[in-house]
Amino acid sequence: MQNEFALPYNNVPSLKRSEGGLAILYDQLTSPKKAVQALVERKPYGLAVLVIVLSVVSKVAAGLIVPSNAGPFGGASLFVLLCFAQLVITVVFTIIAASVYHFAATNEYRLGDAKVLFLLVAVCLLPEVFAAPIAVLMNGLPVSTAIPVWVVCAMGLWLWGFILQIIAVKNYYEISVGRSFFAVILPFILMSVLGLAVILMVFTYIVVSMRALVG
Repeated sequence: MQNEFALPYNNVPSLKRSEGGLAILYDQLTSPKKAVQALVERKPYGLAVLVIVLSVVSKVAAGLIVPSNAGPFGGASLFVLLCFAQLVITVVFTIIAASVYHFAATNEYRLGDAKVLFLLVAVCLLPEVFAAPIAVLMNGLPVSTAIPVWVVCAMGLWLWGFILQIIAVKNYYEISVGRSFFAVILPFILMSVLGLAVILMVFTYIVVSMRALVG
């Protein structure tokens, strides 16, 4: 008899196991549900770190390749600095996103582990690893053509990762697609609200300061 209060996947029949990290990454691109189960069972945090690092390096390299031809990666120092900054931002955002997803997806019937969810969200960054190869392929195109094509490709990679996150949350917490979508989109909603609040505060401060100067 299934236990309705069990942790996610305690009641789910095992799929064919993914053998090794490369197999898990391949399944993440071709069979995300299978990859989610393998990640939950094995908890390969080293693999998550590897995906984060590769995605950061790929995005930074792509960003420096596409808009200009000013040397390889615009200089080693700039490349390292941007990679470090992007790595910090990515890790912080992944932690925040996983925490928000966990809060939005968990209920009294489906418990979960925020650390495991961090692992799942981190591996969902895998599509971004393709950013640099795509940028290299477009490097010979005119800037007027390369930039629009790159924007479309970048949006496609982001959407791919976004869908992988929805699949991960849905299968880990065993919830509906609608609730999974809400959980994944919630951090962006919160950031938009926070950004709007900051803009309104700055605008209000400027208006009050100008009135004080005039009056």
